[in-house]
Amino acid sequence: MPAAVPESAVPKVMDGAVYLPVGRPVEPESPEFEAMLRKNLPPEIVPDVLTNWRGVSARTSRLQWLGAVLVLVASASFLYYFFPPAAHEDLVPHCGMVIKDVFPSLPLSSPYRALYHEAAECYRRGDHHQLCRILKPAAEEIIRKQDRASFALVSLYFRSLRKLLKNTSGNTAAAVLLNDLMKMEPDEPAWAQFHFELSPRIRTMLDYEKVARKLQQDSNYRQMMRLHKHNVKIALKHLDHLRQITNSGKFTDAELRKYREDYDLFEVKLLLSLWLLEGNSTGNVTLPDNEFDPGVFEREKAFRIAMKHENSACEDFWRARLFIAKTLISQDSLANHIYWNGRYHTSKAALEQEIDNCEERLKGRKQP
Repeated sequence: MPAAVPESAVPKVMDGAVYLPVGRPVEPESPEFEAMLRKNLPPEIVPDVLTNWRGVSARTSRLQWLGAVLVLVASASFLYYFFPPAAHEDLVPHCGMVIKDVFPSLPLSSPYRALYHEAAECYRRGDHHQLCRILKPAAEEIIRKQDRASFALVSLYFRSLRKLLKNTSGNTAAAVLLNDLMKMEPDEPAWAQFHFELSPRIRTMLDYEKVARKLQQDSNYRQMMRLHKHNVKIALKHLDHLRQITNSGKFTDAELRKYREDYDLFEVKLLLSLWLLEGNSTGNVTLPDNEFDPGVFEREKAFRIAMKHENSACEDFWRARLFIAKTLISQDSLANHIYWNGRYHTSKAALEQEIDNCEERLKGRKQP
């Protein structure tokens, strides 16, 4: 509002502005203000003057805006300070189950005590080759005699063997010994867990990426398709048995949650191998991808299980999802409709988004 004109005793309109009399402050929204305008201004301009005044008074001033912004910034700072964003766990590769040692120590009268202590020192040093070399004959003897009082030595032998075979296909001799142990103690999770991770045919089928490469490059591997599918199904049955005998009688709730996550991951890997084997057994150049095609049910089930563990610290669930999406998108064609995540997709957009999400999560840039 321009400054009041002192020589004027009544309101005036000049160049579109209203000048009030000096010494007569009146609130623009008050009835007195409207009455004064109607009394002193020409009736044809009063409605426009009132409309303009009300519009101006309704606007938020710059000072008010600045105050609001400052309040918001202060609120955000308060929330960040007292409620910082929760950091998710870093993803780590899956390194196998943490197998709990449930066997009692060797009795004082055991003839294996000195050997056990020597082997335990090898284990502490990380000399697993030496440990396996010195314990193998004793472990075989204990199993043959069904000497349950000495099972702590047998468990130590398999623990060390498992570390040696972390990146290999397994040990046939160890699998035979574990079969005998499982017949002796069918409800002992430790023997079943060792067997699952050390059995060559199970370990081979857990590496679905290697299965994919073999199917593409090795004609002999394709010829043995029926045997490979049989091995996957045997492994899945063994996994079901593991789930049944891993119970609260031997493990805490936290341990049970960890084992169940491990078992879910093993199932994802086995189902992906079965997907590849079933799909390639059709003889097509690409994997069939319609809802009821061979292998699609297994692939969809693997994806659902992996989705269930998207908050896990284990990167293998995300790697499995990435493998599925990349495999499907690599064989897509112009007129093809891909069945994935429970429905058909006419474009690559959903799969491309899935690839982006998985790659960002694996690089640690995105929270689940």
